[in-house]
Amino acid sequence: MLAMAIDRFDNEKEQSMRKAALIDKSKKGSVDPLVLPIIDLFNSHPDYYTTSSCSGRVMVLALAPSRRKDEAEWTYVTHSDAVPAKVINAVRSVEKGEVWLKQESAIFHVACRDIARAGDLLEVVREIGFKRAGIIGAKRRVIVEIIGTDAVAIPLGIAPVIKLDEDYIEYAVSCCNERMRSNEKKLDRIVAALRSMFSNRAGKVTKTDEDI
Repeated sequence: MLAMAIDRFDNEKEQSMRKAALIDKSKKGSVDPLVLPIIDLFNSHPDYYTTSSCSGRVMVLALAPSRRKDEAEWTYVTHSDAVPAKVINAVRSVEKGEVWLKQESAIFHVACRDIARAGDLLEVVREIGFKRAGIIGAKRRVIVEIIGTDAVAIPLGIAPVIKLDEDYIEYAVSCCNERMRSNEKKLDRIVAALRSMFSNRAGKVTKTDEDI
């Protein structure tokens, strides 16, 4: 049974890496540069690999009547500091619908070889501030979700009748950008924590153990 589980994880990781090299299913269509070191650390380790990731972003959303996020129109998005003038133009471009300015934190979904490895990872990321991290799947694959707490969601009105206060938009954007800088510092902490975690366990047997 152990050998079957090991083979399944390794096969799924290989398939996932192959698909990721061919196509990126995110709206952006490419990997955020800020998360590349983190993705490389996970994917180069035999017991982990990432299934999705985002470094964090600021965006203007026009919600559909269903209010489903996957049906919302993104009129502006950036993975770095937002620009107030661009946010204002994005809001004005919306013809109808409820409009929001949102900042979202970094998020990672990491497949783990088993529950024990997931527990090791959760212990490390929670210690550096990712308190909302947890296991979100444990049947077919053990998946750990790592998500930050830096987030802002500001309703701006319902198009086409939105009275924009440019001073308020500048203030709201500055709040989002401040959270983004906090988010970036946490990404640096993840890199340092993973390097320490993986180097401390270098040389340990992870796939097989003759005592089992």
